Amino acid sequence: MNNPVEQLAADSGIVRAWLSPRFDAAGLVSVCCKGNWTGIQTDDLNHAVAWILDQDRAGVEGIYCRVTTVNSRFPLGTRGSARDSVAMFGLWSDIDFGNSLHKAENLPASADEARDIPRFGGLPEATREEHSGGGLYHWHEFDRPVVIGKDITFDEAVEVSSAWQSIYLSGAKRMGVGYGTGVKDLARVLRVPGTINRKPGRPQAMCRVVRDGGPRYSLEQILELAARLAPKPTKRTPPPVTARPERPKGTQTWGGRGPMEILGDHACCGEILEYVGATYAEQYPGSCSYCGSACQRWYRPGWADGCSRDGVAVHKGGAAVTIRTDNFPGVTPSAVGHVLSPGQLFAALHHGGNESEASRDIIRAAHGRAEASSAAQALPVAVLDDVRQATAGDASKGQQHPGRAGQTRTYVHPARRLRALVTKVAGADGADTAGLLQWAARNGFEAGREANVAPKAVADAFRKAAVRAGLDNELAMTIIRASYREAGK
Repeated sequence: MNNPVEQLAADSGIVRAWLSPRFDAAGLVSVCCKGNWTGIQTDDLNHAVAWILDQDRAGVEGIYCRVTTVNSRFPLGTRGSARDSVAMFGLWSDIDFGNSLHKAENLPASADEARDIPRFGGLPEATREEHSGGGLYHWHEFDRPVVIGKDITFDEAVEVSSAWQSIYLSGAKRMGVGYGTGVKDLARVLRVPGTINRKPGRPQAMCRVVRDGGPRYSLEQILELAARLAPKPTKRTPPPVTARPERPKGTQTWGGRGPMEILGDHACCGEILEYVGATYAEQYPGSCSYCGSACQRWYRPGWADGCSRDGVAVHKGGAAVTIRTDNFPGVTPSAVGHVLSPGQLFAALHHGGNESEASRDIIRAAHGRAEASSAAQALPVAVLDDVRQATAGDASKGQQHPGRAGQTRTYVHPARRLRALVTKVAGADGADTAGLLQWAARNGFEAGREANVAPKAVADAFRKAAVRAGLDNELAMTIIRASYREAGK
């Protein structure tokens, strides 16, 4: 007679002891599970432990906790982004070992071999080591939680997290084994010690703390280690772009076209990316669904060997770009995952996605005004020349464009702009409705402010439009509130 395999269960004492210090930090603790990646975000330890035990009794495959605290509860069906992060407890690794347990090949053969990776990378002793049931987590923890936006900027947090994973990769390369750096993002979740790893195809195992009580590190010590040990990326030069026909002298580009359109004439996404520290990598292998074969791979600022290589794609020699990673410093979240023109890219990087303000900044730079940003002043000379010509009649207040007597630049009243954005959301169809709402509501609050429309009225208009487009009322309001914060209230 066959004896049934004993089913493991989570240990509430271990779960509670591990989670407890996280509730001393600013923000909400986020826990989730396989099949429910939204999970819960809470400041109540008892609630978190009870939720975890409920999921364990349901037999879920894995239960996880995010590596940072977060600023709000996530909309249903989402799992949060890096920009939701509030406090960091330290820096982490996820070292898979045992090739029979994983799809990846050339992994360390055992836990002992996995422990050598950080040593070969030059890192000091970890604060804590955890066994996930199929790999090791090494934590180099701070002497106190580090608050993003107070102790460290978001961009710095992204950069040090990425550099830390590249140190592990360099150690693995020296050993001749593999290591996956895809765990570098601030939205990463790791298994909770005291819970059960029920991954199919392997025996059940409890995630556990193997060793604790190692040294803790100051933020300054961690930053110094990352700067000193992380490999430096190799500088590459993009292929030359085929020159566009030169516009005859004196040719005007007025006709209602502004700096955004003019930027698009010059295919200068590469120059805009280089200004913020992005670097060209190579011509994309294979074909691109957007532009065919004329696609370049670029690395975001702070990229290091071993990080994801597919975060930035420049199309058609610089005519457009797709940023696929929310780890790109400074870019607005609503721009991630969309094909952007040069003008949209400039606005997303330097003006929070506000194309009107970006246009004004470029005009100021084109006319040599001191209040222009350094980013606008660094645009290609040909761009600024064309903008200067196109806006020559607009340089002095009230002056009409020469050669176009009686014609002034098109002005759209902010109230009309607001109505257009609401109408666009109401007519949305499909999975992109939530993303469109986030973008439209943010711009709508800005237009409403200019038109002296109360924020509550703006929010209600977008809520009704989103519900009409098929979006859940609660999800719509969560997105609208987030857009209100992005728009600067």
